[in-house]
Amino acid sequence: MSKDETQGEPPRLGRLIGQASRRWRRAVDLRLQGVRVTEAGLAPLVQLARAGEPVRQKDLAAALSLDSSSLVRVIARLEADGLVLSTPDPRDGRAKALSLSPAGAALAARALAISGSLEAEVLSGLDEERIRIAREVLQHVLDRLDADRPDHESPG
Repeated sequence: MSKDETQGEPPRLGRLIGQASRRWRRAVDLRLQGVRVTEAGLAPLVQLARAGEPVRQKDLAAALSLDSSSLVRVIARLEADGLVLSTPDPRDGRAKALSLSPAGAALAARALAISGSLEAEVLSGLDEERIRIAREVLQHVLDRLDADRPDHESPG
């Protein structure tokens, strides 16, 4: 029990979000046992699958809220494992465009299915309106936190 709860106050939202995120990752990891890809490697695979087309490494890093240098080693490992393909970006030959190999696409599909199944289990018993509100609140939190990042470019 936290100090907040012992004083009759509800737990802090940030703490709940952090705990939920860690437990979610742990549950997905347990269901993906035997897969040799770390969580750090799984996130780019899933993001590339969602994109459905080659993505520049810089854009992938931004979508994952990482700096490009943090992603370099992860992508190199995924390429070495035959999960990600890297080709020159047709729009800018200096940049790399990343896409999934067939094995990478299969692994991303498996991870997405497992995550979707976990989501359905965890949210069972909640009506759609409460789930919609929870998504809105969490998206608002993410948007506000992104707006406060020093590297965030404001429109205009």
